[in-house]
Amino acid sequence: ELDPVPGAYVPIIKLEMDGIPIDLLFARLAMDSIPEDLHIDERHLKDIDEPTVRSLNGTRVASAILQLVPDVANFRTTLRCIKLWAKKRGIYSNALGFLGGVAWALLTARVCQLYPYACPASLLARFFRVYSNWKVGGSTGTAVPVLLCAITEGTLNLGLKVWNPKKHPREKYDLMPVLTPCYPCMNSTFNMTITNLTVLLSEFKRAQDIAVKIEEGEGDWEELFAPSDFFTHYKNFVMIETSALSQDEHRRWEATVESKLRHLIKKIEVIPHAAGAHPYPKPVAWPSSGTEVYSSHFFLALMIRIDDKQPGRTVDLNVAVREFKDMVCEWNQFNPATMSVTASHVRRSDLPAHVRPSLKKRRKRKREAPREPTDGREAKAARTDDQLFTPVKGEVGGAGAEEAKRARQLSQVRTGLLARADATPAVAAAGLPLLADPVADDEL
Repeated sequence: ELDPVPGAYVPIIKLEMDGIPIDLLFARLAMDSIPEDLHIDERHLKDIDEPTVRSLNGTRVASAILQLVPDVANFRTTLRCIKLWAKKRGIYSNALGFLGGVAWALLTARVCQLYPYACPASLLARFFRVYSNWKVGGSTGTAVPVLLCAITEGTLNLGLKVWNPKKHPREKYDLMPVLTPCYPCMNSTFNMTITNLTVLLSEFKRAQDIAVKIEEGEGDWEELFAPSDFFTHYKNFVMIETSALSQDEHRRWEATVESKLRHLIKKIEVIPHAAGAHPYPKPVAWPSSGTEVYSSHFFLALMIRIDDKQPGRTVDLNVAVREFKDMVCEWNQFNPATMSVTASHVRRSDLPAHVRPSLKKRRKRKREAPREPTDGREAKAARTDDQLFTPVKGEVGGAGAEEAKRARQLSQVRTGLLARADATPAVAAAGLPLLADPVADDEL
């Protein structure tokens, strides 16, 4: 699996070696030869283009962090725990507007600077305490940037752009700027959306509460690192399906759609009655059905605004999805004959079977003590979840899928799971969602 991404903000070559994913950067220096003991500093940024400057920033930032933290061993141990926690909670993804590896490293390094003599366990607890109370942007005003050292304009007058809200007014609206310590100073969280910031602060608060219980001897670490309950926490989703006729094409097409999803999130944030869209951090592969089509899904959980004065609300996703689809189809390698992208609104009960197991576990916990079913209607109502949610076989995206969907809805109506027969709207053949149903109060 070898995929060049020349059009990325930092051009990379994505590859996998021995099961380990690797992002390979490239930089061309203005030198006749490269010595083995090269230490890259500001003078090597002369006479090179901006993509190369951004590529070189990776190794320069890593070296600077190790020089700026008081205890490298404690920093590394704490960072490993933070990254594990972020991946478990579904908030580790720079492409989708959360935080990437560099941003998490900078946040951890700043806490290490604030508490230079703390052990990793104490640093972990203080990490959540610090950032759950950090002043961020948005409706609260201008954010306070996370800095490891003072921002410098450089010593060689190279004229490279440095993060500075006074010179660049747009940067005043960065939601949670986490700045790199090397010249030129950049914001490593420029992709962040309002929805993602809300989710991030919620996770910081949850982790802080658990850390306090652990310090008091009333909690355990397993609760802190518990996986996210994404598919059981929300009830309405936007499901984006990417398909291609070859595995190689699908891998590149999937990565392209993923890189544009944050734009769809921003479009949904401004839709009336929509509070945002929480993205699932990775694509979900569609189980092979024996066909020659490779498919996967991205999921965005719809966050609906609660308004007591207007109990019936309609969220119109048509314009946002249409603009997103036009955007991704502008990719220079897009082939309409072999690639496709569709989007639809689905309820939690209509999620594909391969993402539904966590939902069944939650239903089992909430179920009352079992009782012996009687004949007639009570016997039907006492069916197990496995019987109730048995998927109906059929071709994905074709008539078989529609028949399966109708069969599931009919089964759910008969058992009283749906309040009305028209709970899920039909999806247009082009893949664009129609008006999402008004969200009932009992579903919020």
